[in-house]
Amino acid sequence: MSDLRTDSAHLDASPAASTRFQHLEGLRGFSIALVVIFHVFIGRVSSGVDVFLFLGGTLLLSSQIRNAERLDGRSFARSVLRVLLRLLPALLAVVATTVGGVLIFYPHLDWGQWLTDASAAASFWINWRFVSLGSDYDAAGIDSSPLQHLWSMSVQFQIYIAIIALVFASRGRSARVRMRPLVWIIALLSMLSLLCATWMALAGDQGVNYYSTFSRFWEIGAGALLGLVLFDAERIRGSSWPRWLSAVLSWVGVVMIFSVGLFFDGAEQFPGPLTLVPLLGALLLIGAGLVRQRKPPIIIRVLESAPLTRLGTIAYSLYLWHWPLLILTVRVTGIDAKNPLVGVPVILASLLLAELTHRWVEIPLRQRTGPEPLPSTIARARVGMVAVLVLLLVSPPAWAVGLVANRAYVEHKISAVIAEGRPDSYPGAGEILDGIEPRLDVPIMPGLASRDPMMPPTEADRCTTPQSDDSIIFDKADGDPCWYGDTDSERSLYVVGGSHSEQWLGALDIIGKRRGIRIVPFTRAGCPLYYSPTDDTDCISWSRKVEEHIRLHPPSEGIFMSSTRPTGDQEEEPDYVPDEYIDVFERLAEEENTIFAVRDTPWLQLGDGPLCQP
Repeated sequence: MSDLRTDSAHLDASPAASTRFQHLEGLRGFSIALVVIFHVFIGRVSSGVDVFLFLGGTLLLSSQIRNAERLDGRSFARSVLRVLLRLLPALLAVVATTVGGVLIFYPHLDWGQWLTDASAAASFWINWRFVSLGSDYDAAGIDSSPLQHLWSMSVQFQIYIAIIALVFASRGRSARVRMRPLVWIIALLSMLSLLCATWMALAGDQGVNYYSTFSRFWEIGAGALLGLVLFDAERIRGSSWPRWLSAVLSWVGVVMIFSVGLFFDGAEQFPGPLTLVPLLGALLLIGAGLVRQRKPPIIIRVLESAPLTRLGTIAYSLYLWHWPLLILTVRVTGIDAKNPLVGVPVILASLLLAELTHRWVEIPLRQRTGPEPLPSTIARARVGMVAVLVLLLVSPPAWAVGLVANRAYVEHKISAVIAEGRPDSYPGAGEILDGIEPRLDVPIMPGLASRDPMMPPTEADRCTTPQSDDSIIFDKADGDPCWYGDTDSERSLYVVGGSHSEQWLGALDIIGKRRGIRIVPFTRAGCPLYYSPTDDTDCISWSRKVEEHIRLHPPSEGIFMSSTRPTGDQEEEPDYVPDEYIDVFERLAEEENTIFAVRDTPWLQLGDGPLCQP
């Protein structure tokens, strides 16, 4: 998504040549339009980001070769600085604004993770943060990270730095770049990257595959190699072919790009082999527009039109703004992201902010790395930019230190209250059963400084299967078995189902330690065994695997499961036992398993409105 378009104007000084690249700006505009529309109204991944990466590559390598061969001896550091000055100003403006929205509209328990997202985005490693968290690319929703989309900026920056380093490493003593080894290295790395992406897609590791720099390299690398051919070969730029052929190529190219998101979801397929579909479509459009035509085909004329070229001009800022505006709006209003009442205002606001950001942030602060003195306003703006960057980088550790200090203080106060021995300090159920009136001058237990003490240990240990997976997780993140309670005991109790079974693990862990029982969880987000109201096929597959494991390795003490679901009917019984539960209870009971069936957590309902899932 980076703004490298000005480099294309330097490929040829003649006005005739510069107009030949105008359709590339329109292609950028077309791509950003796909990204925004699919994110906002469809909730699926289009090919827009992949086309962006490809286009960025076509303009990158040629310009960096020229930079490396400049007579003024431009260094690797200076080339990197030029890239940073193109990316950082707008990026920091959006990230800082998003952090402000998070601090206003999100509970403080969530601030730590969002501040870490912001720091990772500003330092261009947020893609690897999502990999480390085991995250998948989610459609826009109330729980989505408002900075989720910036994974692509991190990937792009990392690959750009790698290619720039290869260019400077390929320079000979005369500062001329040795093209043959450079081309071969980039071609080899691109082929290995595509193989890596294909292998991870086939292995089912799509979360890592989607965010990984290694599996994404080939998209930019292929564009870089193509750019050498398209923009530096006079025989291609000066060639011509029948207008009907250009028209066919341009139409086929548009269909190949637009088809992604309609016929398959990029979040589940990219950057594997299917990514070749939109990238080949982009190649056809680029070629159809480069060839000289007295009257270009209609698709090329549309791409060269003022609206699309302007979209291409502000594409970077538009990409940055649209996602956090969408997520924050959904968070504040509670309205579904696909609702036009959300989507239309978000798009209009994104366009306005993109235009302002491009005009007042991107243009003034980019490049200008020469020895001439900067205007005072630009110099002060850059100092401010550095200050914002430093603040974003130090905010996660600062927040963590404050959190630890606050938690220690609260726990100390709670311990002091408990030491008093007064039954009205934390009466629990005694307030209802024994009529004890609780004190109001004591801190809440557990403290609200962090959500960690409130969550079952399986969350931190990553022993719960995510919704995007159907595998059983047997080991914690540190490699130890996912066992709780008395982990040395031969007696075992299985905790099976979704989060409404998993929530009991903290209590069962204590009971297991006291009674000598090993507690083994088999849980998956949003998947009570076989019960999947959203037709989650992975849930059904995971349920079969868990049931087979129970059959082959039955627990000695039994199986603990949530047993009911809410009816949503205020006049009838509040909950019921679904048929799916009954069927699995009967099958497990036939294998002589003891079942501890616990009624579900109460679901709140306001009036006649929908149920509020706990």
